[in-house]
Amino acid sequence: MEFTTKRHEIIVPSPPSHPHILTLSNIDQIMPPFYISTLYFFPPSSTSLPSISLTQSLSQALAAFPPAAGRLKPRSNGVGTDVECHNQGAMFVEAHTTITLNCLLTTGKKDVHCRMYQPSPLWDSLAPDPSQEKSLDKPLLFTQMTRLGCGGVVMAVVLHHLVADGFGQAHFTKSWTELARGNPISAHPHLDRTCMQARFPPYSSFEHQEYIVHKSAPSGLFNTATKDLPPTSSRIFEFLPQDIQSLKEQAHSKVGGDDFTGFHVLVAHIWKYVTKAHRVKGSQPIKLGWALEGRNRFNPRLPSNYFGNVVFYGYAEERAEVVVAQPLHDVAMHIRCGTQRITSEYMRSAVDLIAIQSSPALVTGSCLEMPTDLFITSLVNFNAYEMDWGWGPPLFFTPTIPKIHISRGGTVTLLPHSNRRAINALITLFEPQMDALSSDNQFFPISKARL
Repeated sequence: MEFTTKRHEIIVPSPPSHPHILTLSNIDQIMPPFYISTLYFFPPSSTSLPSISLTQSLSQALAAFPPAAGRLKPRSNGVGTDVECHNQGAMFVEAHTTITLNCLLTTGKKDVHCRMYQPSPLWDSLAPDPSQEKSLDKPLLFTQMTRLGCGGVVMAVVLHHLVADGFGQAHFTKSWTELARGNPISAHPHLDRTCMQARFPPYSSFEHQEYIVHKSAPSGLFNTATKDLPPTSSRIFEFLPQDIQSLKEQAHSKVGGDDFTGFHVLVAHIWKYVTKAHRVKGSQPIKLGWALEGRNRFNPRLPSNYFGNVVFYGYAEERAEVVVAQPLHDVAMHIRCGTQRITSEYMRSAVDLIAIQSSPALVTGSCLEMPTDLFITSLVNFNAYEMDWGWGPPLFFTPTIPKIHISRGGTVTLLPHSNRRAINALITLFEPQMDALSSDNQFFPISKARL
């Protein structure tokens, strides 16, 4: 399969913004130092959008989102990083290939519309790889348009996590698509990050089990595969509305059952069976962490268009034998309690916990270190199927497959589905655990016959 790069250039903001330094918040500082990479797959369309339209609209989007066109800049005191917004620009790549959309979305005899699907290794060629840029002055945003042999298109948006979280990336992408269609940006970003500053003086009023405060900055926490780790494997599992309803019914079956959301029961279900797949000693502690978007959790609420990181962590820990043996109701209670813990005061306490350390690099997530740890991110509210550059809505959306071990145990990304009530779960584990999980018919597919 041949990929040909037709265009590879830096796109600068137009009009240029006033040069300035954007001070990153404490929460920005502790985000994993890598890029969030997303792919949008479009079928052939009667609309042929020239690449010049994409680059012109990208230039306009960068003018509205100056940090996306900036560069990371270490602070002069050596503690922390900020973004230098001097209109340096973002990377745009145009590639052509003879590969068809059907080929990209099919592995063996299965495609993305099957209930369980192994992502294609061809996806690696559809998005720029920032790690290939050796310069320390590399762009914070990389984009790529790949024109397919069938007339379809794949768009890639790759944004550094220190600049914004998934919500912020979706906001930028939607704004770009609006401009590409000749419309104004519907919601301009809130760029002032003072609302995420620590209190003065900072004080942490809670015990934060979701974080570890190190005596010295850890090294190699986020890196590519190492000699002591087996290769990883990924699968996308499709959970239909009836599957999620079945899990809710199972969780509520206990007398006096509690009211659980789809997130509570699905995360509990995944945690139970990933733990089972690890086949560890029953007394071994198992840790679960999950990312929570905090814009609407603060009191008063942060601006809904805040562009940055507002990511806090839910946390649960239990013995492996308990996680596997407990009914779904009890495991879901861990998720619900861990989520309810994240109040406005709790988040302010977390921000202050980072502020009172000598360096933000001393604070890391506590569920990222052991081979049995599991970390879950939800992009379910990511409005991916509304992203329309001019070809109509995408047929399929996914992040690229992670190459960096954010967790030594495994990662799960809950994804939006073209059926808004369904969820795709992208799960990455070490190969032995994935083999065990994907062959466990109690995990998937979900059937009411076993409830």
